[in-house]
Amino acid sequence: MPKLRFTLFGTFGASTEDGAPLSLGGKKTNALLAYLAAAPGRSFRREALAELLWPERFEKQSQQSFRQALSSARKLLGDAASILRDTEEGALTLDASQILTDVGTFERLCASPHMEDRKTARDLYQGDFLATLGPISEDFDHWRLQTSTHLKALAVELFESIAKADQENGQLDEAIETARRLIDIDAAHEEGHRLLMRLYLAKGQRSAAVRQYEACRLALSQQLDTVPDAETENLLAAAKTVPEPVQAGFEAPPLKPSSQAAKEQETGAPNLPPANLKSPGVLIAATILLAVVLWTLFSFFAPPKKTNSFPESAQTEVATPAPLTCNAPRQLRDISKPVLLLLPTHTFGDDKDMQLFGQSTTEAIQAMSSVLTDLTLVAGPRVGHPDRDLPPRELARKNAATQIFETTITPDPDGQRITMRIVDGTSGRQIWQSTFTDKDPLADAGHLQNEIAMRAAWGIQEQITEGTQALFHRQYEPESFAVFELVTKGFGYLGEIQPLYNDLARKEFLAALEKDPSNPSAHAGLGFTYLSPLIFRWQTGHPGDLARAEQEARVAAELDPAYAPAQNLQALLLLFKGDHEAARDKIDKGLALSGSGADSTAFGGFVYSYTDNPRRALELATRALILRPYGTPTWYQWSYARALRVSGDPQGAINCLKQVDFEAAGTIAPALEMILAYDTLGTTSESKAFVDLIMDRTGGTFSAEGYCASPAYSDPAATHACQAALVRAGLPE
Repeated sequence: MPKLRFTLFGTFGASTEDGAPLSLGGKKTNALLAYLAAAPGRSFRREALAELLWPERFEKQSQQSFRQALSSARKLLGDAASILRDTEEGALTLDASQILTDVGTFERLCASPHMEDRKTARDLYQGDFLATLGPISEDFDHWRLQTSTHLKALAVELFESIAKADQENGQLDEAIETARRLIDIDAAHEEGHRLLMRLYLAKGQRSAAVRQYEACRLALSQQLDTVPDAETENLLAAAKTVPEPVQAGFEAPPLKPSSQAAKEQETGAPNLPPANLKSPGVLIAATILLAVVLWTLFSFFAPPKKTNSFPESAQTEVATPAPLTCNAPRQLRDISKPVLLLLPTHTFGDDKDMQLFGQSTTEAIQAMSSVLTDLTLVAGPRVGHPDRDLPPRELARKNAATQIFETTITPDPDGQRITMRIVDGTSGRQIWQSTFTDKDPLADAGHLQNEIAMRAAWGIQEQITEGTQALFHRQYEPESFAVFELVTKGFGYLGEIQPLYNDLARKEFLAALEKDPSNPSAHAGLGFTYLSPLIFRWQTGHPGDLARAEQEARVAAELDPAYAPAQNLQALLLLFKGDHEAARDKIDKGLALSGSGADSTAFGGFVYSYTDNPRRALELATRALILRPYGTPTWYQWSYARALRVSGDPQGAINCLKQVDFEAAGTIAPALEMILAYDTLGTTSESKAFVDLIMDRTGGTFSAEGYCASPAYSDPAATHACQAALVRAGLPE
């Protein structure tokens, strides 16, 4: 018997030989174990593994991170740590004699001539290869996609052969179930659709065959830009020839999409069970099922390009809302926040306990999502309400929602499958999905609801509010739900840009550090609470705040040198200390680490606006608005307007800032920027209202010299010009 069993299909996991699951670590530690488990017995050089997992870091840093991950992996494996072996050449390998993987067993049984073995292999395929591991690095993700594509091709061939064999043996229901799963794997597999159509016709379910044709047509159009061939059209004609007889006890299946390789960090759609026409309420349930799954038919698979060693990472086409920029009218009913319609959790079956679990799960998601302050949350229609039958675009329009969030819990051979989706309200297209299976949801309902709520919050942050910036705040995967909630609340409060909310954010970060002192996200967030009064010109700062911010930034960066927000915080501190060159270097490092992090990009625009490179400032400030199209913070607009002014477009800055509610803004910086823009145009008379606002907000303590010198421009002449402009407008010197 092997000492450990690894699950590589769908959700990565490991268990002991007696079935006890192991608590795994962070995503890089899990990625290391998964990479070794996928090739048991093969030796890998430590340097190569470090480069694979941490390519963005310098050699010493990547090797240090590798050693930490390896040490963490050995601790997690416990008594089974001996399976990680060092070779004589200094390489690392996973002892093949001591482990068993579902992928290895799947590949072996696929080649078996015995139908029982092949059906066992079918049951092992529970989603794309390492689907929920998340993005790791370009090369790792390429390898994962390549492996996933190979395994998916094996699965399609396997499922098709099993379904056809069951059809020949007269086992039509079993064949239908397998063929449905085949379409889950590859929605554009036309032969699979034809197989289902033939099976429905054999059952006398002609309308089901017609619906299957429509699913086929949509998938082929969306994914391959083609139409069904003549054989499929002939089956459609046959389905429409004779009126359909009514058969009790059999319900036509819903139309379902494939699991998407383009969304390589997520698993496929749930395998919805057939309903029973004899059960009460089945017509309503069937209609709901059909509406739910139709929402997901619009995603498509983008084939990877070939490279020398790895295929290119899959790309996903999603509907992107028009960016909210200072020069464009506000989108979405003149609101600045997205509106998420949260549909009550749909549980399949008549189990009352599971239905109650679904209700409390909805409440957990709502409570967690309400922490996200960049979002307006609206409760959606309950299961059975007529509005649940509406197409997603119509449902979104009726509720003035920008996106729809739904959760379904369906029976699964291994327990219950929980699937969450976000659908874009404009296009009706699915833009995010997370699926996982729990063997016994009711055994530890509280823990499971916390996990569902956290996954929901992550998806909402990544797809709707913060984009990839959200990844920074969750990459440490704190075991404590309370830590996650505290840190999430803290960053949400920070985004409000108000002294009161800044104090609340500080309390949340301090509480998080009491529970987890080594959380870099909490340290960085705490550092920002000490720097914010200086950035936004509040009267709540204290002399020691700058030093405390530096301390927290240093700790966060030491805990993880690749944590972008820590680099951003250090860059801002260097800017306020007058070291512009070091500030540029530090913000560039943060930008390199963050990828498309909106906050990092906006901070970059702010830092560069004080240097001799205004074009770079404008480029970054503009990109930040595009990266965060909804819920654009006031300080993004202020930073963008500032970049417009210093790059030679003061009128553009004024047009931008006219959209700001100066009375409600939590900082006087936009008003000061408006004064500077008017002065550049020579129209200081327009500045009086803003001067009065600034003097009122600061209690008459404002100093033009103090404002323009902290931070100062890299060019002293620009600092003096700033001071002179404010004095000309009527502000104290």
